[in-house]
Amino acid sequence: MQRFFFFLLLFLISLFVFSQEIVLKKEVLIESGSNQIFLSDFAENPEILRELGKDEIIFGYSPMPGRSMKVSLDYVISKFNRYLEGVTLICPEQDIIFVYRKASTNLSESTTETVMINDFEANVEKGDFGIYSEQALKEMFLKTFEQKLNVEFDDKLNLVYEEFPPTPFKARIESINIYSRGSKKYMVRMEYLTEEGSKKYETAVFTASWPVTGFKTNKLIRKDVLLSEEYLTFQEIDYFDYKDPVLSSQLTFDYVADYTISEDQVLEWGMLKKRAYVLKGQVINAVVHLAGVVVTSKVEMIENAEIGQLVRAKNVDTGIIITGILDEGPVLRVSY
Repeated sequence: MQRFFFFLLLFLISLFVFSQEIVLKKEVLIESGSNQIFLSDFAENPEILRELGKDEIIFGYSPMPGRSMKVSLDYVISKFNRYLEGVTLICPEQDIIFVYRKASTNLSESTTETVMINDFEANVEKGDFGIYSEQALKEMFLKTFEQKLNVEFDDKLNLVYEEFPPTPFKARIESINIYSRGSKKYMVRMEYLTEEGSKKYETAVFTASWPVTGFKTNKLIRKDVLLSEEYLTFQEIDYFDYKDPVLSSQLTFDYVADYTISEDQVLEWGMLKKRAYVLKGQVINAVVHLAGVVVTSKVEMIENAEIGQLVRAKNVDTGIIITGILDEGPVLRVSY
């Protein structure tokens, strides 16, 4: 009898544990003083993770104060599945979760004469002269660098300056451009007007490093094959060792290989392209209207195609090649 009640108790406990649901947030807000994102930050009901002792699992580094980053929903789900068992995830109806970090309230001291980064664009537009601190110039260079690479850096970015303009710097800055100068080295060219009206320029040179989590192929991926987790593993890399590497927070699995990618390659955006609406080899429905009768059959696509394209496909049953217009569904509409 005692054994019976013992197993009954275990059964009831298992029902409680394995029926828990975690609701994932659409957006995550991180405090300005927190450099890390915890797995529990993504949960609307983080108390479940606290009860399981999983609330201090580190998800990754947070963006810089006042900035945001995009995280793939699939990647968030994979993290939860890695550390939690028997928990149901209720996911938002979106592919990306936005992570915001509050702006810092501990602003560096500045005088009314010193122009900070937030005033830079306004001053350029108005044609004002300002006095720029070293920190203000570095913030401007960083913003330009992000725009050049089309990324948002976090606080793991390390820029080591070999040359830098003298500060405080009094001028009207007209443009800032950044040029690559070899492996991890960049030059900043800043054009400005002096109070006397002379047009001049200053330069800065820095070396960049940024440890990030990217992807590495664990098997050969043939051209036009749709990416999936079976082909990839996470890999810690220096962003600047590669040409536009794919970050773990950026990838959604609607890309295909632009060419055959060999094993043990760090994944770069130049290796990928957006998948077509339908892929070569994909089996879809073909519809034809004959004398008022609708005939439907299965066809295999002979080529990649987008909606509205005239494409060829092979009838799965007869092997006959047919041509039609690809429609949303996907459906191949054939007319005779």
